[in-house]
Amino acid sequence: MPEVHLVFPTPIWTDKLGLDTISRLKIIDFLESVGWEKGEDMYGRSDGWNTTVIDLLSSPELSEVASLIHTNMERYVHEFLGVMTERHSLRRSDSWSTKQMMGDACHEHNHSNSIFSGVYYPSVPKDSGEYLHFVTLYPTWKTNEHEYDIDEVGIHNKIWFDQKLEDDLIVIFPSWLMHSVGPSTSDLPRYCIPFNYVIDGEFGGTTNYLRVSGRL
Repeated sequence: MPEVHLVFPTPIWTDKLGLDTISRLKIIDFLESVGWEKGEDMYGRSDGWNTTVIDLLSSPELSEVASLIHTNMERYVHEFLGVMTERHSLRRSDSWSTKQMMGDACHEHNHSNSIFSGVYYPSVPKDSGEYLHFVTLYPTWKTNEHEYDIDEVGIHNKIWFDQKLEDDLIVIFPSWLMHSVGPSTSDLPRYCIPFNYVIDGEFGGTTNYLRVSGRL
C-alpha cells in the first residue's frame, strides 16, 4: 500500500483570549480615542484606517490584552513549535490597530521585518468580513512555472486556508504568509489589533554563532 507523508507544514495558531463583552468594548472605546490615518495599499485601494502609534499594545489601557497575546505567542513558539526558551526569547516589535468601514478591505499582504505575526479581533460585526484568507505563493509540491487545474482540492494539495472570523479571536502565523480579508458590507466598523514579533537570543555556535538582542 502506498503512503503519503504530509511534511513541511505551515502552522497557524487560533484561540480565544477569553475576554468578556465589557472588556472588549473597553478596548474598542480606547481604540477610538487614539489617532487614526487613512490607509491605502500599493495600488491605491482603501484598506481602512490605521493607528499611528508604533507599539499600541504598550499602552496601559491594553495591558491585559497584551499579556494574553504574549502568552499565546509563547505557547505557539515555545510549546508547540519547540523553540528553546534557554536560548531564544520573544520580543514584540510593533503593534497597531486597523478599522475597516463599509467597502474597506484588508488587501493581500504579509509582514516584513518580523518572524511571527498575528491579529486579535475584539469584535467582528456581521458582514464586516467573514474570513481571514491565507494563501501561499510557493507550495512545496509544485514550481511556480506551471499552474495546474485540480480535480479535487484537499489538505494534500490546497494552497489556501480560510479562518472564520469571530469575536475575541486571536490568530498567529509566520510573518511571510500572505493573508487578506474581503470587503466589509456592514454599517458597523470591524476593529483588529495586528502585532509582530522577533526572536532575540543566541543562535548557532562556533563558526556560525549569532547573538541578537534589542528593545523598542
